[in-house]
Amino acid sequence: MADSTKSAGAGASVNYSGGTIGWSNPGNITSSNNSYATCFYNIGPVSSYYLQASEFGFEIPDGATINGIECFIERKRDATSAVKDVRVRIVNGDGSGGIGSTDKAATSTDYPTSDGTATYGGATDTWGESWTVAEINDDDFGFVLSCAQSSFGAAATASVDHMSIKVYYTESATTTEAPRATTNDRCRISFG
Repeated sequence: MADSTKSAGAGASVNYSGGTIGWSNPGNITSSNNSYATCFYNIGPVSSYYLQASEFGFEIPDGATINGIECFIERKRDATSAVKDVRVRIVNGDGSGGIGSTDKAATSTDYPTSDGTATYGGATDTWGESWTVAEINDDDFGFVLSCAQSSFGAAATASVDHMSIKVYYTESATTTEAPRATTNDRCRISFG
């Protein structure tokens, strides 16, 4: 089995029906450089908008079988109040921008107070989808995060430094060989 890991090429704050608070600087998720996308909570346990990662630039070979998808989020919270996942979902690269129904959120795990990377999915986890190579290679393919302050109390800030994806795949068994010369092929050499 082969794999390919890519960082998000773009980030966006996207409202959804359960979201209340937008993300600042969502484009900062494209590398691990301590420049963060942030969401500030000052009104208790409400959910953020989606922080959407896209434009991964995958180049999975044609004919490959997609075996699994693993998503990584490097994130933290400030020390004042706990923050947890609300939703972590895949975004289909079929051009529809459709968000998958399989939720991988770790809803019982507090974010650390220093950068830590959470892993979602795995080498044989397709997130409940049947994938084509074209969908994975499309710029719309990606995933979303929504998180929330765990309880009322002190204000809290969720910070995301980096979002990336690893795609596991099996290449097609068919190969293309160059044509072979036959006895009817001739080679003409001229000496000048």
